[in-house]
Amino acid sequence: MKDRVTATYAWCARCLSVATKAFASTIVILTLLWWTPVQAASPTVIEIPAGDTAALLSALERANKTDGPVLIRLAANSIYELNLKTSPPVYITKSLTIDGQNAQLVGDPLGANFGPLFRVSGPTELEVHDLVIRDFDSGDENLGNSPDGLIAIYNVSSFIGHDLRIENIRAKSKVPIGGGVFTNYNRLSLDRVRISHITVGINLGIVIWSDAEAEIQNLLVADSIGETSTDGDLGGTYLVNYGVGKMNVRFSTFLARSDLKPSENTVYAIINSGGRGIQPTTTVSGSIFVETGCFMSSLGFNLTTRTSCSVAAPSDRVGISPGPLAIRDDYGLEVIPQRSSPALDGVTDLDVVCPLTDALGIRRPQDGNGDGLARCDIGAFEKKASARLFAGGENGLYYDAGQDGHYVTLEEV
Repeated sequence: MKDRVTATYAWCARCLSVATKAFASTIVILTLLWWTPVQAASPTVIEIPAGDTAALLSALERANKTDGPVLIRLAANSIYELNLKTSPPVYITKSLTIDGQNAQLVGDPLGANFGPLFRVSGPTELEVHDLVIRDFDSGDENLGNSPDGLIAIYNVSSFIGHDLRIENIRAKSKVPIGGGVFTNYNRLSLDRVRISHITVGINLGIVIWSDAEAEIQNLLVADSIGETSTDGDLGGTYLVNYGVGKMNVRFSTFLARSDLKPSENTVYAIINSGGRGIQPTTTVSGSIFVETGCFMSSLGFNLTTRTSCSVAAPSDRVGISPGPLAIRDDYGLEVIPQRSSPALDGVTDLDVVCPLTDALGIRRPQDGNGDGLARCDIGAFEKKASARLFAGGENGLYYDAGQDGHYVTLEEV
């Protein structure tokens, strides 16, 4: 009887052990299922052959008919020529990413009537990165009966632009708020975008227009004007925050060059434009304004050459020049302050969060002025730290055993 009880107990113990293990395994499996992140659907990838504009236009149409996200990838460093008058792209109605791989979209013949290059409508999102957009000329034609631009965002769409260069665009429009390079009515996100030589012939020479949430950093706008503005004070406006918009501009450079005509020198970098009875909110920090005006709330560490700017934070530098700017403009525009510039290492508050990189992808912060402290520069560009002779343990001594008795010693002063 005792043996039977012992055997029964052992069997029950084994059952309990197996049941416990099964229960524990179930818990582990359920836990893994609970904590395993849901994988997003992989995008449909469409590769565009080098220079094949027809394939690019066809891919935009295909994207609208495809369920789920689509990625259009251009051939690296290739050139695609477009004529938006004869072959305008379709409205983008589905979520789409365009990977430019440093390709160039080259524009219309002189005087052509182009509509928007990218038109996004509906509850969707367009992301464009690593792309050069250049040489579009609309002539004197009307761009449309609604606010238009080179990239037009309608309704509740969003636009995300990273590592873009938009250069040599000439847009004329008869509509009062059209012709801008970007128009947006929902989320607008720009990072590492360089815009130069934009001529807009309308009442408000707008380069970027936003009517909702706008996050902008590492932006350069240079040599862009309103050519035939009827309101001289607003001609060549770079950014407009309209309606109920909230615009946050960080570490950017706005430059109106001194060779502009006197009537074109009334360029304003940022304005709040009223609408719907609610004043929009614009904040700016860590930015340079050269010969431009600016109306916004300052979060500090801005540098402006004009005393008319409404920046008033204790860390702002008003009526001060950033010094000579080295300008390279061969479809790779950059504006780099010299070593003596007050913009270098100008963000002295370590609590101010700088972007991780600048408009060229250079890591921030660096010791641009050589004082031994790495702080972020004011503006869209971070000057690289100067290489030191004795960095990395080098002692400056050069000796060649094949020439005994001869050596060179370098002393860093």
